[in-house]
Amino acid sequence: MYVAIDAPVKFSVLKLKNLSGRPSRLTVTGYYEWVLGDTRTRNQLHIVTQVDPVTGVLYARNYYNTDFAEKIAFADIGLTRRVTGDRTEFLGAEGRLSRPQALQRKRLSGKTGAGSDPCGAVQALIELNPTKEKKVTLRLGCARSEEDLITLVNRYRQSGAVTEALCQVQDYWKRTMGTLSVSTPDPSVNIMANGWLLYQSLSCRIWACFGYYQSGGAYGFRDQLQDVMALIHAEPALMRKQIVLAAHRQFKKGDVQHWWHPPVNRGIRTLFSDDYLWLPYVTHRYIITVGDRGVLDEVIPFLEGRELNPGEESYYDLPIVSNELGTLYEHCVRSIRYGLKFGAHGLSLMGCGDWNDGMNLVGIEGKEESVWLAFFLYDVLSKFSEITTLYGDTGFARYCIEQARQLQENIRNHAWDGNWYRLAYFDDGTPLGSSQNAEYTIDALPQSWSVISVAGDPERSLTGMQEVNRRLVDRKLKLIRLFTPLLQYLPTQSGVYQRIYSRSTRERRPIHPRSYLNSHCLCHDGRYRLRLGTF
Repeated sequence: MYVAIDAPVKFSVLKLKNLSGRPSRLTVTGYYEWVLGDTRTRNQLHIVTQVDPVTGVLYARNYYNTDFAEKIAFADIGLTRRVTGDRTEFLGAEGRLSRPQALQRKRLSGKTGAGSDPCGAVQALIELNPTKEKKVTLRLGCARSEEDLITLVNRYRQSGAVTEALCQVQDYWKRTMGTLSVSTPDPSVNIMANGWLLYQSLSCRIWACFGYYQSGGAYGFRDQLQDVMALIHAEPALMRKQIVLAAHRQFKKGDVQHWWHPPVNRGIRTLFSDDYLWLPYVTHRYIITVGDRGVLDEVIPFLEGRELNPGEESYYDLPIVSNELGTLYEHCVRSIRYGLKFGAHGLSLMGCGDWNDGMNLVGIEGKEESVWLAFFLYDVLSKFSEITTLYGDTGFARYCIEQARQLQENIRNHAWDGNWYRLAYFDDGTPLGSSQNAEYTIDALPQSWSVISVAGDPERSLTGMQEVNRRLVDRKLKLIRLFTPLLQYLPTQSGVYQRIYSRSTRERRPIHPRSYLNSHCLCHDGRYRLRLGTF
């Protein structure tokens, strides 16, 4: 199975060889359940199937999908074809994929049209003499129009077209993944670094916009900007494209859509405090590595939309494209200026979350501060001052450097806990990620970013990383924790583990997505909540 490099067509190639010693007559059937929308159940009544009179290909359309009404999905097997667009006919009344009713009959009925439970089933009759081989190719595609449908079908029915498409796919990945070669003493690391990670970043994150926590096909502002940084040597043109694409999703104020869903680009506007800062950060990496200063002069419109109401964390809407234009450089400058918001300790305000979306309740009153964000903002200010100097904007370069120096001083005075850097401050000034906390005492993120950003004092950064090694690295389980667990497992004599939960003294508290805090609790005695369960 593979997808053409330059066309929205997926190929499934089946090779058959007759080893029976006698002539054989077989059928090969491709079966697809059309969705053509967000969910099949919501859209199935609107899907119309049809056979194209010119090519004989089976296709389906959903005229009620306002975003994709003109798109045509098609299934083709290319040989003597039998088809049906009726799912009930194919599977039977019981709807069992393990034993489709249609395969117990001689042929498919050819039924298509509206009003049925839609599917796409295409079938070919194969005759094979002893020892002979034959390839059967099923094609699943999407066309922009009926003319495009005919073009795509005819193109990939040509002799050698399917094999040529496979060669193009193989050549592309060899070239892309062969740009850099990593050699380490560990073969498993070499396998991951020399192909698999880059392949996943490009095919899954950039093309499909898909991941464990993002399976809806939407672009995340920070997510895909981070992902394309892995492609800086292999596919720098894609990195440039993503930077410009992200800049199109910035509001005039400087904040951005946290995520948006093409092609209409509905999405959410939020108070997340780090999204927009990734634009200048990644732009710097691209320019310094590739040397393409011209990207800064790309003219890009801003977005317009209502601002968030007091106490509102986010809202979902379709913003309008403003008549106001700005170069990419101006977009980056607005991101930085918008990010210069500080709390009582002179550290960056967290908003409704920083890099960790799960920190959305740390500062429900809007006074919370993020130590990690302070390190990140320092890095952005320091790096982008290089770009402003190259761009000839020496005044803003000096401003960035002054802000970075002041932020570093505030980090020095208010972020150190004694043996490691704190993670944040609550609205009332109580620290988080501190030895003062009964739980969540240390987080690895500010320790590592004190090194990455070079904003931390070298001695303190070293001490913090040593504490990470001592407290968060579990060599027995071969894992590194992101933070001191909120949850501990204590063994009992029976081999059953007790989950011990500290009782929170706060009505609102930060809940990390990967924590089990406040879940599966059966009872509590005022001090602890616990549950018995197998581990």
